[in-house]
Amino acid sequence: MIGSHTARPSCRTRVVLAGVAAVVLSACGSSRSATPATLPATRADLLRRLDRPAEAAAAYRKALELTATDAERRYLKRRLAETSG
Repeated sequence: MIGSHTARPSCRTRVVLAGVAAVVLSACGSSRSATPATLPATRADLLRRLDRPAEAAAAYRKALELTATDAERRYLKRRLAETSG
C-alpha cells in the first residue's frame, strides 16, 4: 500500500526525531548549555539527517547569525559546508 507507507515516518525517522527532541529538551533545560543558536542548529541537524539540504543550510545560516562563540561558529560553518555541497 503506497499511501499508508508514505503517510507514516519511517522507524529511523522516528528514532532521529526522538533523539533530537531529547537533545533540545536537555539543552533548553540547562541555561549553561543553551545558547540562542541551539534551536536553529538542532533544527538544521535534523533537516540534514532527513536529507533536506536546502532547508538545513538555511537553518545553519540562521544559527551562525545567532552564535557568539568561535567554537560554535567553526562547527556550524563545517556543517553548512557539508550540507551545501
